[in-house]
Amino acid sequence: ALNWLKEIAPTAVLFHNHPSRKVSLVKKNVSQMKGWMDINDLVIGMSGAPGHQIGGKRGIGAYSYHHTTVDRWDPAVALIGNAWDILLANGQDVWAARAASDFHKFKAKNAADYWPGQFSETWLYAPDNSEAGILKALRAGSFFAAHGHIVRKVQLEVMADGLERPAQAGEIIAVPAGKEISVSLTMNIPGTDWQGVENRIDRVEIIQINEGGGANILAAGNPLGGKFATNLVMGDSGIVLRARGIREMPDEPSLKFYTNPIRLRLP
Repeated sequence: ALNWLKEIAPTAVLFHNHPSRKVSLVKKNVSQMKGWMDINDLVIGMSGAPGHQIGGKRGIGAYSYHHTTVDRWDPAVALIGNAWDILLANGQDVWAARAASDFHKFKAKNAADYWPGQFSETWLYAPDNSEAGILKALRAGSFFAAHGHIVRKVQLEVMADGLERPAQAGEIIAVPAGKEISVSLTMNIPGTDWQGVENRIDRVEIIQINEGGGANILAAGNPLGGKFATNLVMGDSGIVLRARGIREMPDEPSLKFYTNPIRLRLP
């Protein structure tokens, strides 16, 4: 099917939708994604957050088999060191900072879904608003996603000596071992959220994935003025950096945003 689709729509991009909704083990997504990506370049990522965020009888995203969402996000993405990070550690450039509405026909009696953009958002840094521009941004990993309208203009950037400009989400750079790296996460934080309630971001996290395996929170803190920054020294193997932000919600799942990763390789 993927080879057939490549023939008729060579510029298409595909995402693995609600990846952990019907698997017994979340890490099964690793072999599934690798299998598809080994066929051709059409499959580029996973839907980090499922649609159907209102919940209903089967819960958020209709995750009612073995797994539930983690603060509204699929555990393959939300659990540090799980499927997304394993794929990144193994050299697969997978984009999962995607929050779709997965909107179905509106049912007035039970209001099954939020309208597109009402709650879940995926923001693209596209060269233009044409179909080609949108597909280009998706393929490049140049996008982030959030719930509840808690952020705008999120940018994860990495700067190192020798770069003409900071690297951004979706990009790959070469950094020699022992070189210091500056990492920054910037964002606009609206004064109110999607419901008009006073808004804030309580915590942001820079997540480091090591080439070959292992992931951890490199740095965390409050994004004062919409910015958080940290430094690290390039080690003897490549690393991948991604980020997320959290607004704690009493008595309900937190609202979060996620960025796509930046890959740092040795020359």
